[in-house]
Amino acid sequence: MTQSNRELCGINNVSLSSSISQRALRNINDVQQFGTYLAAFSGVAQLTKIFTGAKTVQSTSHNIAQHEWEEFADAMGAVPRIVKTQVNTFSNEAALLTTGKENIFWKCMYNATR
Repeated sequence: MTQSNRELCGINNVSLSSSISQRALRNINDVQQFGTYLAAFSGVAQLTKIFTGAKTVQSTSHNIAQHEWEEFADAMGAVPRIVKTQVNTFSNEAALLTTGKENIFWKCMYNATR
């Protein structure tokens, strides 16, 4: 959940205290952390692929030139979409199962992540 979404969906005096909201918040935090790890791992994996087996500067240069950079960019670009989709799913579930100001907050989060 980005800071802008928190501000956009800020509802005065809302308390996200229900077990449903607490679970949704934990899930959102977990998926954001997973996205961070996934992006870092993907980057390290690509660098390892480039430099593994390179014995000389020339072979490293060849590996860099031959690397599938477009595929790498697509993979890295997918991470935020995956996180956003998961946050949207958790927000939708919470919106369906809560009432009052919590429900308004989760509906807003759902709409903000569509």
